[in-house]
Amino acid sequence: MASAPARPYHRQSLWANPSSLLLSLAFAAFAVTFHALFMTPWLEVRAARLRGGWARESMDEESSIRHGGCDFLRHDAAVLDTNTFEHLYRGQRPVVLSSSTSLATFWSQPRWPYVQEEKEVQVEAWGRDRLLKLHGKNLTVLVGGWKAWEGQTKAGMFALGNWVGGVRLPLKEFVHKYLDRPGGAAGGDAGAEEAVEDFAHTGTVSWALEDLPRDLADAVCTPKLFDAWAGEEMTWSGRKGQGEEASRNEKDNGKEEAGRVRIALGKSRGGRGWSVSERESWSGLMFGGAVLHYLYPPGRGLRNLTLQGRGHPLLGPLEWVTGTLGVLEHYDGGRGPGGGVMDPPPLHCWQGPGDLVYVPPGWKSMRVHVGDVVTVEGEGVRGGGVRAQGREKEDVEDRIFHYHAEALARHPEDVESLMAAGEAYARRSLRATTTVNRDSLWRESFMCVHTAMNLRPCDPTTHLVAAQVLLANRSAPHDESHRQAKAIIHRAEETFFTLSSPSCPFPALPRERVAALLASARLRFAQFFFWIGDETEGKRAVAEVLALRPTYLEAHQLLVFALKKSGRDREAREAKHLALVALGPRGRERSVIEAFESLLEPQKDCR
Repeated sequence: MASAPARPYHRQSLWANPSSLLLSLAFAAFAVTFHALFMTPWLEVRAARLRGGWARESMDEESSIRHGGCDFLRHDAAVLDTNTFEHLYRGQRPVVLSSSTSLATFWSQPRWPYVQEEKEVQVEAWGRDRLLKLHGKNLTVLVGGWKAWEGQTKAGMFALGNWVGGVRLPLKEFVHKYLDRPGGAAGGDAGAEEAVEDFAHTGTVSWALEDLPRDLADAVCTPKLFDAWAGEEMTWSGRKGQGEEASRNEKDNGKEEAGRVRIALGKSRGGRGWSVSERESWSGLMFGGAVLHYLYPPGRGLRNLTLQGRGHPLLGPLEWVTGTLGVLEHYDGGRGPGGGVMDPPPLHCWQGPGDLVYVPPGWKSMRVHVGDVVTVEGEGVRGGGVRAQGREKEDVEDRIFHYHAEALARHPEDVESLMAAGEAYARRSLRATTTVNRDSLWRESFMCVHTAMNLRPCDPTTHLVAAQVLLANRSAPHDESHRQAKAIIHRAEETFFTLSSPSCPFPALPRERVAALLASARLRFAQFFFWIGDETEGKRAVAEVLALRPTYLEAHQLLVFALKKSGRDREAREAKHLALVALGPRGRERSVIEAFESLLEPQKDCR
């Protein structure tokens, strides 16, 4: 039996079927209403929760710091237990711990995961509007300044003391004057000299937990993975009922190697330059945009900081990413444009709100803020916690010495390991009981720092460390040590501190920017001369700093403070008057005048 022919399909217009048209219109109206009443507010709340009221910067293809992927392993913070962390990561490799809330869930929101539910309101206290409303006047920020050398420690090395100089501002004024101002360390008006230097000094500001009001400090709950770090009882979250006075007494009793926890505000396109430490650290992002982390494992990276026309030791993190990184991405193990050995590209990873990045000791790290951020940062001492159980506690100095000696043995050409080992050998030599041991350790010390100077001749830090090591040599006459230390600094000034040095070239930056960077580095040498008691050299160095940048606030303050400390009060007041005139309109601001007056007060702690 033949089948009936198939009936042709005819498309029917919605207008031909009124019921279908009404159904479609009803569905469209429902979708619009649902989006307006539910989705739009939810998206706004989610965006506000991600930012916390702090500015975000676009991370699209137009961004100058775009980067994709992540070279670190990521773990859900809720499922990574302490034993697994100790076995796989601690002291060995970095890891990113993410919020336990699933992004696949419709109503989920990335949040700071290391806080109890009842403390969520304290975390929200770091949102911009609430923070400025409740604490904009009672919290203060130190803008600029320098860490003063307070003289020699018992070990014979010069020790950094309190912050000196700068200008202290209420938080609200700081946010409006610095964080809200457009531009950054490599952006904005290239000719605005003051703005350039201000941004260089205010990329990040931070507070120790014990210095914060209780409602702000309670926002932090130290991750359980790091509860066993030495000295954790000194943080707000670890006091367990102890009062503030008890905590301060513990600090005064000499627990210098305790774990540290701080909360920081970071400006968009700011960050922190390359650094390395024998401590292990973690950094959690509570609010804001994102943070781009770069890391090198021990023994790798940053050997050649002077690629022709690109890298330079004084460049900020954003300048390093937008300049030097582009050259390193073509790494093939050969020679760079400047003739030196090229570094491989560093490991990198994006950190979003709710993420925590762990960095083992000895790793070189740098980070760039993509948007304004509020972060929680902690440091701990290796050897504490699980690994230290059932073992005698070693002397802190011995532990640090062995750590650096082992690192140097594994990586004999790593500059950071060389400098750290050189300082450790110098401190060890000063504790030696025999002349033979003392001389042997000091020779090892100077060999380390001298090698670091040769490997990185354009870095002022290597020269400062070498000069300090020379001054710590008690076998040499006092005058001879000072002469050799000054010779090292002078050699660095001759080969490095010029606007167009052929041996240490800057990338294509505005002249004002280069002058500001050189003045900031040279100020460190001026500090060194003053604190070894050489006032003549100190004044000369300050004069050269001010020749590069006449309105450099910290340089004027250093001269005033040094004169006051040497008992020359009249000259200090004359220097203050000349400084306020040289600063122009800024010298008439009340906060600046008060900052200078505080330097002239006897034994005034500017921190």
